[in-house]
Amino acid sequence: MRYLLLLVFLTFCINQDLVAQCKDCYETPFLGVYSNGISKKKSKLLQFDNSEGSYVTGIIGNTAAERAALQPFDYIYGVNEYRTDNGRSLTSLLKKFDPGDEVVIHFYRNGEKQKVNTVLGTRSDAEYNKRGKREDPFLGVEQRQRNDDQDFFGVKVNVVSNSTAKSIGLENGDIITHINGFPIIDWTDLGTAIDMTTVGNQMAITYRRDGRKTTGASEIKSLAATKYNDHDSNNTKSYSYSYNSDEGQSTRVDVWTNNDSFEEESNGRDLDGMKVSLDDISSGDARQLNDNSRMTLPRNSDLSINDLSLTPNENMGHFDLTFSLASKGETIIDIYNKDGRSIYNYDLGSFSGDFEDSVDLAQNGTGTYYLKISQGNKHLAKAVNLSRN
Repeated sequence: MRYLLLLVFLTFCINQDLVAQCKDCYETPFLGVYSNGISKKKSKLLQFDNSEGSYVTGIIGNTAAERAALQPFDYIYGVNEYRTDNGRSLTSLLKKFDPGDEVVIHFYRNGEKQKVNTVLGTRSDAEYNKRGKREDPFLGVEQRQRNDDQDFFGVKVNVVSNSTAKSIGLENGDIITHINGFPIIDWTDLGTAIDMTTVGNQMAITYRRDGRKTTGASEIKSLAATKYNDHDSNNTKSYSYSYNSDEGQSTRVDVWTNNDSFEEESNGRDLDGMKVSLDDISSGDARQLNDNSRMTLPRNSDLSINDLSLTPNENMGHFDLTFSLASKGETIIDIYNKDGRSIYNYDLGSFSGDFEDSVDLAQNGTGTYYLKISQGNKHLAKAVNLSRN
């Protein structure tokens, strides 16, 4: 009997270990898109009636998104009968399903509402692009600050020598409004349009100069053909723009520039003199904020996080969010603006270790934002106060 009891006890312990391991092995439904949220201003310019969807910036191979022929610049706002709204992202909609479920994806394409059926897969099925950086398509422009705030549509650029942009006829100060017919409202759109092309294919660019619209086209060159034929590699440097996926992945578009010209122009939002502080939120304040918006801030922060920081990166015009988590579990990061609208959502899946990403925190200027990091049933919340000297 004593040995039987010992066997039962060992069997119980082994089963418990297997259960714990399988929690980490669980495959969540995977659509397979890289995407960004968009501001209300951008959704209005694009004539979307829902500003809480996911703007696709890339498609991952061998996934439900690829099988459904989704593509960059599609705007996903619904799955089956569910729709994205404030506090309910594409991530949360997908969690209502299992791998193998057939779903209907609702999205905008070229300003029109469309829908497509697809079968959700798993992350382990995905095949990621392994193209070398030097062979990436490279337009050859550097973003410069816009002084005409009323004319929001498009990005103002400087032009790199020996580049595709130069051969098309672009000049410093031109404003790019479309690439291959896709609307270019901000620098993220420009990176998406470049990244979806292939070296040697034609790229058509519509731009404005002195109030006049012009379109030019040329075969797009690679980074190597542009930067290393007549430039020493020591004269260039790279800045990465992160695109967050509602499926817990991220990709980066690398922008290469001349050191001398880049220092003149900031290629993001103006963060000069910007200061940021991370402050605790009282239980009463959290309750009031939740009552007045769709935020779900915890009344008590009980998630242990090390080295949490949010610092302005003036070169990129974004903020660098970093922290370290010793524990492991399903981890989600949310940032809300003062009105309670989600401006950043990143589902990391089962995660532990060091985290780093770039966040477009200042899209609504100075003021108070709210950071929430959740892992399982534990949470941490901070008030993020942005001010300028």
